[in-house]
Amino acid sequence: MAKLFRVVDFEITAITHYDSLNLKKYCKKIFVVKDYSLKTLEKIFLETDPYQKKSFLLGSGFAENHKRSKIFNNRKNYGNDFKVNCFVKNKEFFKKLKKNKILFPKLIKKNSLKQTLIKNLKSFGSQNVKKLENKNYNLKKNEYFQELIDGKRISVQFISKIRQLRIISVCDQVLKKKTFFIDYLITKRLSKKKQNQIYTLVKKIVKIFNLKGINNIDIIDKKNKLYLIEINSRPGLSSNIIYKINKSPFIQNKNNLQNNLLATKIIYSSKQITINKKIIKFFKEYCNPNNFSELPNERDIIKVNEPICLLHLMAKTKKLLEKKLNIETNNFLTKIEKNL
Repeated sequence: MAKLFRVVDFEITAITHYDSLNLKKYCKKIFVVKDYSLKTLEKIFLETDPYQKKSFLLGSGFAENHKRSKIFNNRKNYGNDFKVNCFVKNKEFFKKLKKNKILFPKLIKKNSLKQTLIKNLKSFGSQNVKKLENKNYNLKKNEYFQELIDGKRISVQFISKIRQLRIISVCDQVLKKKTFFIDYLITKRLSKKKQNQIYTLVKKIVKIFNLKGINNIDIIDKKNKLYLIEINSRPGLSSNIIYKINKSPFIQNKNNLQNNLLATKIIYSSKQITINKKIIKFFKEYCNPNNFSELPNERDIIKVNEPICLLHLMAKTKKLLEKKLNIETNNFLTKIEKNL
């Protein structure tokens, strides 16, 4: 996301829970924080912008955890209003969907082992989503049961502004086996009919929730019906795809049309690793910044099944692209292990 704003000449100060090797290329300052608390943000905002002249954009983790505060009052917000970010993570959200006749997997009041998920209103990035395996499970704070439905998982990336909407990409969303964590996104080619169906749904959602800036929605396409899974009212995993197609965080008159399909894959660690000098050298020599992002820094500890970095590739067909993703991921992990 820093890259997306830097290419249109913004001066970037990043506040992040996770630093990366290439982030410093696009940022004037980087603050690495241990939590997403308002107190942490207030301290940094007052230090870097005491006269409240800078604009801001809340990303994943921050958008889900903050309500309005005086530190944001006189600063331009390039994202959604705080009320919107809070509302889409509230049970009232589902009532509004029902009122406006938007399909979604039904909420389940009682425990049922039949195709039931446990989800959490305050989670993000597929955290705390799991299949119910014990009918005596007691819900914890902010948790709820929701029907698990089969179908094609789709992620839609779009930018909205007053009376303007541009769908940047529509992606197949592929999950890691036996989990609800995203493995990769891959852009898809759609029929005109399906394009219109998705555009109509997105336009309706934007109007109902007054969405602004970069957003994405996750949906399930089942028997030609679209079920809304969630609204991500902030930038997310698709930032690199948006950059390659749109070249800007704002609506452009023309998209940079791609003949190739694009993919972003999360490379997860198969074992706990500590990033050493050899691995950093490997990153610098092997990892083309056009293909790899979010690379860790020296001395970072990556636990089992945690993300190491993101891989970005393109190809003419889905089959070829998935093959390239698999080969590149295996090569990357093999070389990491050789340098431990």
